[in-house]
Amino acid sequence: MEDFYSHSNWVEIGNTFPNSNLIRANAPVGNIAAITRATCRNCDGDNCKNNILEDILNEKVLTSGYFHFLIPSSKPLGKCSHGGALDGTKGKEPTGGINKDTFTSEHGHLHSQAANLAIAATSELLEDVRSAAGDKEFLRMMGLYKGRPLCFCVDTTGSMGDDIQAVKDVTSSIIDRKLGTEDEPSVYILVPFNDPDFGPLYQTTDPKVFKSYINSLIPNGGGDFPEMSLSGLQLALTGAPPNSEIYVFTDATAKDEHLRNPVLALIEQTKSV
Repeated sequence: MEDFYSHSNWVEIGNTFPNSNLIRANAPVGNIAAITRATCRNCDGDNCKNNILEDILNEKVLTSGYFHFLIPSSKPLGKCSHGGALDGTKGKEPTGGINKDTFTSEHGHLHSQAANLAIAATSELLEDVRSAAGDKEFLRMMGLYKGRPLCFCVDTTGSMGDDIQAVKDVTSSIIDRKLGTEDEPSVYILVPFNDPDFGPLYQTTDPKVFKSYINSLIPNGGGDFPEMSLSGLQLALTGAPPNSEIYVFTDATAKDEHLRNPVLALIEQTKSV
């Protein structure tokens, strides 16, 4: 989209606003030059300021510069080239180019106007996306959401039978407290752990779905007191985004104590809490 303003003659034909139809499905983008219509003349040496034909400019006919990496390359008769060191068509008449990629390009005198239109067009597109998706999803897409990812690691062994409802109540309270605030999580993650198994990792952006994951947990299994809590935490740290807020719920010591140092290193590396 941004190349449109540098590689076409949208600026040269007098436009000072973005072409909004570029981001509209099946919308006409302008009066496009026919394949048989000449659009350019030879540049005057290195001076390409006046190489677009007057009738193209006066009738506001939209055209673009042809480009090919092979040197020499062909293009239709009378058509403009992109120009620049890598364009194999710029030496074929009409010679030169119309790109505005840099200040030293063939139409570099219009570089600022093209760049400003590209910025305005990008802003227009992003505003359209924001309007369609909503502020929350838009900010998440742009990486601007303030809330930390929220992760719960929950012991689901049989000994948690007396505690699992308390876990569900506490996690629900944490989720509800953050909803609608600037700390609302960008993503929710659940990692159950048992013995000898742990995981899988469940992930969603919907707090209601997340609560349903937690409420579906049923304690069972185990058999001895220590559990695989550090394995569950390690999975959370490797599967959750950096800077996550992680809660671990268990009533037992860790069976997998050998993971202590790797887990501490992951906490430091991911800046998670």
